[in-house]
Amino acid sequence: MGDLCSCWDPMNNMLVWQQTVIKALFQKITSVIEHKFNTLVYKNLSGFVLREAQDMIFYELQQVNTIGTDSSACGCTLRVTHGLPCACELTEFISIYGYIPLKRTHVHWKMLSICSSYNTDDSWADLTLTHEVDALFKIFSQLRVYGKITLKTKVHELAFLDITLMCPPTTKIKNNGCTKVREIYRV
Repeated sequence: MGDLCSCWDPMNNMLVWQQTVIKALFQKITSVIEHKFNTLVYKNLSGFVLREAQDMIFYELQQVNTIGTDSSACGCTLRVTHGLPCACELTEFISIYGYIPLKRTHVHWKMLSICSSYNTDDSWADLTLTHEVDALFKIFSQLRVYGKITLKTKVHELAFLDITLMCPPTTKIKNNGCTKVREIYRV
């Protein structure tokens, strides 16, 4: 209960804490490798694919010896429902490559960041803001004065995260003594 200024800090602290917990979970997923995934078969998946997906692939690998490359016996259920390699595909990958290619897993299982969307198949070297900054300059040049002020304010907030335009009121707002809505309508 209270106004926005008094509630802002507790809500912000709670959201920052939740984001920190999620980031720590993603860091754990990428840095800690379970013993069962510490083999050559999982070399491309470890640290790039969620552990739940690796578990599903692990159980699918248990069926490789019984199913083989027969797609009718496999049913390809894991491929269709989850976008992960099924037993018949895993047999081919292991016989050809010796490992599971990262490209054969759906992008949903590769999202190990909440900050931005990225493709783990691409190189990190071309992770720049030049395209976005050029688009911002183009938009900025086409805006009128008030639009430019608004866009500049938003970019300023992004560039300087420690500075905020919000400030508490200079004096406490008195709300005692005002007539309530119920009392006005009683007359």
